[in-house]
Amino acid sequence: MVEELKSLKDDIREIRRITFETYGIVKVLSGQVVDHHGTLYGNGQPGIKDRLVTVENNQDNCPARVAATKDKRMFYVAAISVFISCIAVISQIFRG
Repeated sequence: MVEELKSLKDDIREIRRITFETYGIVKVLSGQVVDHHGTLYGNGQPGIKDRLVTVENNQDNCPARVAATKDKRMFYVAAISVFISCIAVISQIFRG
């Protein structure tokens, strides 16, 4: 019976030791979670998420990108016009 009590005490000491180690780890991790939450959401200032959305919006509305898109459209219109003109010239050649 005495041996069982010693074994039980040893088990309780081991459980306490593991519990305290786990508490220490959880305490460190909870601090990191708070830091990460502040980094992601900003705590009243723009965080990473807000800054990423701002960067994406700036890229979408960038004057150079808008101009390039317009230039590309103008190129396609010009290419289609040249193609139609070529067809018209070829049809005139075969008609006359």
